[in-house]
Amino acid sequence: MTSSNHSHEPSGIGALDVPTGPRRTFFIWVIRVIPSVMGVSLLIPLLGYVGSSAFRRREEAWAAIGKVAGLSPNEPQELEFVSRVKEGWR
Repeated sequence: MTSSNHSHEPSGIGALDVPTGPRRTFFIWVIRVIPSVMGVSLLIPLLGYVGSSAFRRREEAWAAIGKVAGLSPNEPQELEFVSRVKEGWR
């Protein structure tokens, strides 16, 4: 048998003979790109969810409690008001 330069033995202490080539390079590229695409696809809706509440303007809703003519100036008066709040989980 003749000796060849391609050995399956490690070439040094703790060194491994790692094959290289276009196929291995392609798989390394795929292994890096696919999780990156998955991460970005999850990040976009997450940023939309977090950012939507920060940039949304809330309307101040006025409620009719009573007539202004029935109130006297500089005298506090108790008025009853019932507000219904729609909860997100119902």
